[in-house]
Amino acid sequence: MSTNLDFDYLSELYQTDPEQFEALRAKEIEKLIEGASAQNKKRLQGLQFQIDAKRKIHADSPIGSCIAISKMMQESFGNLRFHLNQALDKTDPLGHQPFKFENMEDSEVRSATVIKLHG
Repeated sequence: MSTNLDFDYLSELYQTDPEQFEALRAKEIEKLIEGASAQNKKRLQGLQFQIDAKRKIHADSPIGSCIAISKMMQESFGNLRFHLNQALDKTDPLGHQPFKFENMEDSEVRSATVIKLHG
């Protein structure tokens, strides 16, 4: 890892030069993924793709992207717990099932009309 990954440095860089911060962030992530085993590299690339997509969807709201990524992590953890319990032949004492945020009450179904742009 880079030696300039301390919080104060990154915070100042983000405030003074967001483009440089993003370039450094992307470089460090790529370095970490490239250093992974071949078995883990594909999974890490897929996860980073999903994270980048969440960040693009919520580009106008850093807190929105943070919440979306947090939900993704919670869902993954819930599924891990469910499958570990299954592997151990244990039932979850609270009756948890695989976790999906899409099934929560506060989610809403969204639709869109795709229009062709001329140009």
